[in-house]
Amino acid sequence: MTYRPQDPKENPERRAFDVTGGAPHEQFGPEGPSRLGLLSDTLGRAGLELGFRQQVGKETAELMALIAAGRMERFDGHNARFGIEIEMHLADQGSGKPASINARVLDRLTADAANGPDPKAWTCELSKWQIECRTGVALCAGNVLSAYELEIQSRLAAARAVAKEHGAIVVPISHLPSIGEADLSLDGLSDTHDRYHRANDFAHALRHARTIHGENFPVHVPGRNGGAGSSYATDSIITAGTICSLQPHLQVSAERFVDMFNISHAITGFVLAPAASSPLVLGRAGWKEGRISLFEQAWDPTRVFFGTHYIEHPIDPFILNVTADLHPMFVAVQQGGANNAGVPYLPNLVRHNGTIHRWNRPIFGVNEQGEPHLRVEHRALPVAPAPVDNIANAAFFWGLSYGLHVKYGGDISKVFPFEHAKANFYAAAKDGLEAKLYFPEERQQYTMAEKLDWLMGVARLGLETLGVERSDTDKYLGVMEARIRGGVTEADWMLSVLGHSASSDERVPENVLGALTRQIARASALNIPVHERADRFSELAD
Repeated sequence: MTYRPQDPKENPERRAFDVTGGAPHEQFGPEGPSRLGLLSDTLGRAGLELGFRQQVGKETAELMALIAAGRMERFDGHNARFGIEIEMHLADQGSGKPASINARVLDRLTADAANGPDPKAWTCELSKWQIECRTGVALCAGNVLSAYELEIQSRLAAARAVAKEHGAIVVPISHLPSIGEADLSLDGLSDTHDRYHRANDFAHALRHARTIHGENFPVHVPGRNGGAGSSYATDSIITAGTICSLQPHLQVSAERFVDMFNISHAITGFVLAPAASSPLVLGRAGWKEGRISLFEQAWDPTRVFFGTHYIEHPIDPFILNVTADLHPMFVAVQQGGANNAGVPYLPNLVRHNGTIHRWNRPIFGVNEQGEPHLRVEHRALPVAPAPVDNIANAAFFWGLSYGLHVKYGGDISKVFPFEHAKANFYAAAKDGLEAKLYFPEERQQYTMAEKLDWLMGVARLGLETLGVERSDTDKYLGVMEARIRGGVTEADWMLSVLGHSASSDERVPENVLGALTRQIARASALNIPVHERADRFSELAD
C-alpha cells in the first residue's frame, strides 16, 4: 500500500513514504542505496541490508494499517498503562571499582523464584558490570506509585543479596564515579549476549564507511565552569556501558499517541534537571548529567538523538527509521507471523527500532492478551540510588505528561516550540537545577525553582487525571518539590561530598571515588532520598 496524507502540511517524510518498492530515493532518502555498500567491501552485506530495509518498510506499512483500522489497544477516558526499566552497576564492595560479574549474578537472579514473581524480568546490559530489571505493567490508578516503589525495593534487595555472595555491591547511579580509563576497553563488553559485540563491530564498520580515521572512539565531556573536563579514547563502544538509566514507559491509545509523544519531548528538560546525577567522568567534574554527553558520543551519533520536530501522525517516527540514513545494525530478516487474532508481530520493525536510541523512543508491542499497542519509552532520565527518588522522577514525568495534555488540549506545539524543548534538554543536562529553561507561553527563561508552583500544579493535575491515589501523589510530588526547592540533585550532593576535590581540574583520587561509590550503594539500600541525605550522612559513612 502507499500512504498519501490528505493534509498538505503533513510531514514530508511520511508523504514520500512508499512501501511498494518504489525508486530507491523514495524509500531510503536522497542518497539512495549507494551508501549501503559502504559498510562492507562485499556486495553480500549491501544486498542483505537492502532486503532488511525493504522488510522493515513492509512491516511499517502493516503498522500503519493497524492504526488506520483502529486495531490498537484503547483506554477509557484519560487512562493509560505504566511500566519501568531500571539499570544498575555492580561494584567491588572494597574498592568500589566496577565488578565484572553480571553473568554470575544474572544466573542466580533469573533462576531463583524467590527473586520475584517474574525472574525473567532480569537481563544483562552492555558492560560486564551492569544489569537491568523490568517492573510489571500496571494501569495508572490507585496506589500504583507506591506499589512500584515496593517492587523496585524488592528487586534491588534480591540483587544486593546475590552480589554480596560475590563480594560486590549494587550501585544504581547514572555513571559509576569509580570507573577509570583501564575499565574502558573491549574487555568490558558483556559476554552474556552476542548483540553487544555485534554492535561494536557495526560501530567500527560505520566509522570505516564514513572514512573516520583511527580505530578508537574519542570522547570529551566539557568541564564545569570552564574546566578541562575529561577526554579519552577507547577501542570499543564501552562508553555506552558506563551509564545507567531509569526508563518509564507510557502506554496510551493510538488516538492520543501523537500528543503524548510530543509532550514527552516538551517536558524532557523539566524532568531531567532535578534528576541530574552524573557530574564526574574519570574523576573530573563536568556536566551535571554527563551521561547525556557520554551516550551521544559512545558509538554512532546519528543513532542517538533528541529529534528536530514534533510529529503529526503515530507512524511518523517509525517511517523515519526507514527513510533516514540509518544503516540497520542487524540485516538477517526474521520471519514475522501473527497471533490468533491476526495481529502481526512485526519483528524486524521492532528489532531495528530497538537499535535507534531516541531520548524519547516510540514502541510497538503486543500485550499478553494479544492486543497491539503503542507506548512512549522515556530514555533521558538517569537512575537514582533511592527507590523513592526513582518513583518521584517517574511520577513527575507521567504527571507533567498528562497535566500538559489536559491544560493545553493535547497540541503542545501551539504553546511550546520544539526548539525550546531541545534547548531545555541540553541546558538541563549541563546545569541541572541551575539551568535557565523555557516554559510554555513564556518569553523569558526561568529556573525550576522559580516556576515550582506551576510545575507542581501541572504534575498534580496529570496524576489526578490519571486516577492516582492522592496519598501517592502527595508523597512523590512532595519528594520532587523538596528536591527542587532545596536545589539538591544527586549531582549536587556528590559534588558537595567531595568538596574541593571536585572543584579543580585535578582528578579526584581513586580511593575517594571508591568511598563515594560505596556511599551511593548505602543510600540505595537505605532508600534515603537525596534531599534528606545531608542530614543523614552519618548513616552512609564507611
